[in-house]
This record gives sequence, C-alpha cells and structure tokens, in this order.
Amino acid sequence: MEHRSTETFWIHEHPELGWDEKYAHRVLTDYLEKQGFNVTRGAYNLSTAFIAEYSNGKGRSVSFNAEYDALPGMGHACGHNLIATASVAAGLGVKNALKSGGLKGKVTIVGTPAEEIGGGKAKLIQAGAYDDLDCSLMAHPGPRNYIFYAEYPALMTARVNWTEVPAQWNGLNALDGFVSAYVMTGLLRQQLELDTAIQQVLSESSNVLNIIPAEAKSEWAIMCPTMEQRAKLEKKMHGIWNASATATGTNFTLKPELDYWNAKLNSVLTRVYFKNQMEFFDPKNTKDGKQFSYKDVEEEILNPKRVSPTDQGNVSHKLPSIHIMFPITNNVSNHEAGFANASGTELAHRQAIEAGKFLAMTAISVLNNETTAKEMWKEWKIMSKEKGSQRQNFGHMPMQPGLLHQEEFLYKHTLRRFYIGQRRPYFMAQSIKTLNCLTLLRSSPLGKKALADNHTTTDVSRYTKPAGYKTVRYPLSGLVGNPKDKHDIEVHNAKYLNHEDNTKILNSNVKAWMDGTVQITPDGDPDTRIPDTYSVFSRFQICLEAPNYTFWQWQSRHDCTAAGSLTVEAGKDGTFSMGDPTFPKGTALDTNSPLDPFEKPGGGFYTSEDVTDIKKLEYSYGPGSLDVDSDPGRDTPPREPIASIARVHSVSRADYADSFVIRTHVELPDGRKVEVGREAVLSRWSVAGCRNCQDHLDESSFIAIDRKTMETLKGNNDDKENIKFHVQIQSRQFGGDELREPVREPVVEFL
Repeated sequence: MEHRSTETFWIHEHPELGWDEKYAHRVLTDYLEKQGFNVTRGAYNLSTAFIAEYSNGKGRSVSFNAEYDALPGMGHACGHNLIATASVAAGLGVKNALKSGGLKGKVTIVGTPAEEIGGGKAKLIQAGAYDDLDCSLMAHPGPRNYIFYAEYPALMTARVNWTEVPAQWNGLNALDGFVSAYVMTGLLRQQLELDTAIQQVLSESSNVLNIIPAEAKSEWAIMCPTMEQRAKLEKKMHGIWNASATATGTNFTLKPELDYWNAKLNSVLTRVYFKNQMEFFDPKNTKDGKQFSYKDVEEEILNPKRVSPTDQGNVSHKLPSIHIMFPITNNVSNHEAGFANASGTELAHRQAIEAGKFLAMTAISVLNNETTAKEMWKEWKIMSKEKGSQRQNFGHMPMQPGLLHQEEFLYKHTLRRFYIGQRRPYFMAQSIKTLNCLTLLRSSPLGKKALADNHTTTDVSRYTKPAGYKTVRYPLSGLVGNPKDKHDIEVHNAKYLNHEDNTKILNSNVKAWMDGTVQITPDGDPDTRIPDTYSVFSRFQICLEAPNYTFWQWQSRHDCTAAGSLTVEAGKDGTFSMGDPTFPKGTALDTNSPLDPFEKPGGGFYTSEDVTDIKKLEYSYGPGSLDVDSDPGRDTPPREPIASIARVHSVSRADYADSFVIRTHVELPDGRKVEVGREAVLSRWSVAGCRNCQDHLDESSFIAIDRKTMETLKGNNDDKENIKFHVQIQSRQFGGDELREPVREPVVEFL
C-alpha cells in the first residue's frame, strides 16, 4: 500500500459505474485475501459488495467502508478509489495490531458499491451487514481539510414519468404534466427553508416536433438538512405531482431511487482521529499538508460548508460513525473533471494512506479503550433520539456543548495551530464585586521545566489540562465561576476519555504548583506559546492560565486554599508579555501581591494569602455567568441589588502598545465624578505572532450599577440614557497613574 503502483491505483485507471465495479471488486478481494483476511465476495446478494474480516479472540468489532464506484463520463472525479485505499490501509493496520496478539477484537472492511447512484450502504444495512459492528469509519478525499462536522444532508431521488395518448386533437400532452409540476415547484421554492433544495431534469420526451409527447420522463431530487424536513418536503412534492396530473389529464408514475439519511457523525470518534492526526502528523508541519491549511480556521470550523449527501449518513443512524475529509488538491472540487486527474496522483495516494493510518489508530482506541467505546455508544444513543441537523444536535450533547459554543474545541489546547481565542472573564464594578464569566478559559502547556506526568523534570514533557474539561474559576483562588455548579462540572469532566488518569495527573501537577516545585514566570505568555512561561495576572489574582476545576477540588479536599509556598522565578520580566498594567514592568509577584481592586472591609487589598475565606467573600455573578448568584448559604452582609448593566466598548487594543485599564466614571447631579467600573486589558499588541491580540481588537468593559447608585444618578430624570459617562485609559505606557482620554471615542450602552 505504500506505492502508487498498487491494486488501488489500478482501480483509478479502470473506472466503473455503480453496481458494475467488477474489476475493483476482484482486485480488492484478491489483495485482502492474500493479506490474511477472510473474504466474502458478492456479499449479501450484491454482486460487487464484499466483506473482509480478521479477528483475534473476543472483543469489540470495528469496520471501515471501502467505496470504489466512479462517475458517468468522468471517471474517479469523486476519488472513491482513494476511499478504498484509505480503508484497506486502515484495515491492514488494525489487522497487524490484532495479529501481534496484544489486541483483542475484530476488524471488518465492508466493500460498499454504488454510492453515487445506488446507495449500496443502505442496501447493506437492510441486509444486516452492520448488525454486529461497533463503529463504522471512513475517509473521503476533497479539496479541504478538517471538515469534521460538515453538514451531510438527507437526500431522496425519484424517477417521475407522465404518460398519455399521443394524438394531435384527441390526445393529452404528457409533457404538460412535467411542465406544470416544474412551474409549481418554482413557486414552492419561495417557501423553502434554508439549506433545502429541489432539483429536477427532463430526461426523455418526444423528439418529433409535430407529435404530442406520449411520455415525459424526469428525475427529481429533494435535499434537506434533516430527515424530518425531507419528509415534509416529500409530502408537498407528492401533492405537486398529483396536481400536475389532475390539471393536465395525464397519469404519472413515481419510482423512488436514492434514500440517503442526514449524517449524525460521532464526535467522540472524531476527536480521537483529530488528536492522533495533530499529535503525529500535524498537516501544517508536513510537506504535503502545508498547502491545504485554511486562512481562517475558526470560520471554517464553526461555519462549515454544506457538502453532498452520502449513504454513510444511513450508517450513522445504525451505529457510531465518522466520515473524515482529507485534501488532495486546491484547484478543483469533487465531481469536476480535474478532480479525476487529482485522484490519481502520488500526492493523493500519500494523503489517502495517511488518512488510513489515523482511521486505524481511531479503531484501535475503540478496541482497547473501554471509556472510548462507552462514550462513543452513549453519544450515538443520545443523537439517535434527537431530531434536527447534526449541528443542532451537538448543542445538546453532554460530551461537547457544540460548535457554536466556545468550549475547548477538539483538543485545541494540545493542538498548536487550532487556537481559537476566547474572551476574558469580565470584572465589573469594584464596589459591588460582580464577576461575569461568559466563556470558559484557556489552558496552556508548561515548557521544558514543567512537571511531567511521571513527576519528573524532563525536556520534552508537556503539562496540559485534559482536553475538553470544563473550566470554572473562583475569585482569588485562581478560578471564577459558581460553587453551586461543582457537581455539574464534575459530572461533565467524568465523561471524558481516561478521566481517572487525567484527574490524578492534574491533581499531582496542581499540588506541585502549590508546593512550589514548578516555577512560574511573571507575565508569561501562553498565547504565543513561548516556552517556560506562565501568565501571572495579579490584578485579579495570581493566576496560572491553566488551572481548572480540579484546582478547586484539590483545595477543598485538603482544606487549604492558600498558595504560601508559591515560587516565582526571578530575573524574568515577562518574556514577550507586557504584563499587568497595575504593576511596574518586571515586578516580582508573589502571594502577598495586592489583588487590586478586591478591597478588604478594613482597608487594603486582598492577597493570595487571604483565599481561605473565599466562600465568605461578597461576590455575585453577572449576566452570562453560570448562575445568577453564588452560594446563598454563606454568611455575608446584605448588598444593594444590581439595577443596570452598562457596556463600554469600541476601545481598540491596537491603539495601545502595552496593557491598559479602562476606567469609567459617572457624573453625579452635584457635579462630582465617581468611578463605577475598571477593567484591565492584558495586551500584547506589539508582539509579533500574538494571534489573540490581533483577533480581538474591540475590548469591552462591563459596569454593574446598583439600585441606590442608579437612583442617585438619575435624580429627577427617569431617562437613564442621559447619564453622563466619562471613560479614560490608564497604562504604564503613559507613566503609571496618569489617565488619558481614549484614542477613539468609546461607546457606552445599557444592556
């Protein structure tokens, strides 16, 4: 399988249409039989289908779908020869792992004919080919990379024919039946939902001008994001076909053909595939992969383009499945003549072999990892009950809140180039101490001096938070969130792969950090992935940007929330980070550093030595946080309820070469100005390569105003829009305490 002159390459040179793939069937089955597979030719009464199996003892059963049909008149312009290559390579990889004796289970390669014109997988499902399998994996070539959650819609095609008597005056025109249906369909298109399509073509009618057509043959296709939408549209189309026949006095017959279901692909399997790909063969770092990188990764991932229907969608309704896309060209797309040439190149073959390796690694994870297998099936059962498109359903998944949520996307913290920046937690009004946690926070790897998973110092180990774990932070302890959600977060994290091992590793690393055995660089820069650095952002708290909920668990379990033995590495003034604007650059931070603006009741600011009283501090949680309030059972003094939230925005990071503070004052009726909000912005705009800064230029400051203050501000005027806000910027760039007017006029609006 390592060279282009293989059996699968010759399939490209001998393209065959669906249900007639005799050459491909013979070549593949002969090859797999020579490799030690138990092969069934013409499986399930489909002459060009096959089953190739290899097993070692009792265990789970994984499968790969091999396609090999071509397009009429275009050859392998969809690259199904490469699907066969990838699946055969994957099957061989798993077979060799089973043969070694250390792995138990079975691998099956399913030869699936006629994907383009006949829905071979649908027929195989009906015949029972997938009944005893645990998962179905496949990879498809295309012009793009990383389309893991693309929308594969539902498709129904049918042949609709109108017939009548072919006579000049006494006959009825069969073509009129088609034309009237065509016109009514055009009117229906005004009411079609987004991503829904109807296609039709007149395939045959009379070719004599002065004879009324006795027959009009046509082909129709209905494509919708979901099966539910498809069923509704099919009903409307049946009404149109009936009405067209009635209005024209003709008869019509309907013969359904393709019945493709929308795909509900498995995110557990996709994450395993993606993790392996990025860990071992990051495309950006490979000769072949560099040319297929996206310019805007976030846009492509969060808003994937709709792709063509596939009968792998039917399989995904039967058992956990994936349909990975791998790129072979930038110049043409599937079903174009040039793609047939691209699918026969050395590059395309290498890409298919590489995809096969990742498919094999994914399948091996299913065979030897109990957690992966359980979570894979658990997600499939949930998805099977859900109506709607794949993207809609992912929003309800406990494993992953979905693409439209800013959760840690597909192990993005262990994958360098898939960093998608997220907003900071917003700090509001120091006098009210209101925190707003709109999104989850980032994790970052430690550098060469990090504590390894085996508790030894090494030059190559990385310490990262287990991928996908939710992050909840609490004030002053390095975390911000709501204690009432501890249980939900713990349940969520327990669902992830290798949870028990990850928790042990994380607890050990956190304890090491608390004990001072891991060094920290003040103002380190995880966004630019500079080694040996961590961010210490002491305006809010001494904060590693990696701590997550386990940090809080460790503190609670040991009844200790003080980090008294924290070691700060001296001699480094922030590497490339500009640091905290409330401290002079290069200031050594420790656990006694003031956590301005968290003021103590008796005066002064809290420090990290004060965090033992965290549950008794006076905090509430603003709009967008995990809850509306913190623990109601704590002993705290009463506070004024919040009356309004205002947002200051249109402050651009690009205007300032250092970190800065957005300070907002209001003017009272007596002319006095009172500060109502401060928000620190950690900025590294002058740092080349800091994507986070350059992606998020528009900074906001949220201001929480309590009822008493609001009444004072409004005075006798009930229109709060007349309240005068004054916004100023404080930065080390200006000399520390000096306040200046913003470079551009900010906008203040009430939410």
